[in-house]
Amino acid sequence: MSVLECAVIAMPDPKWGERPKAFVTLKVGQAATGEDIIGFCRDRIAHFKCPE
Repeated sequence: MSVLECAVIAMPDPKWGERPKAFVTLKVGQAATGEDIIGFCRDRIAHFKCPE
């Protein structure tokens, strides 16, 4: 994975009450889209826990 560091915070959500939102720093020279990161998360954790 191309991620160097990540921070996750809770954001208000009308359906769930709160949803995670991730702020990601990539490694130098690496590339990843938001869809890449979300897909990586969805393969490993419950979908409702995945960041938007």
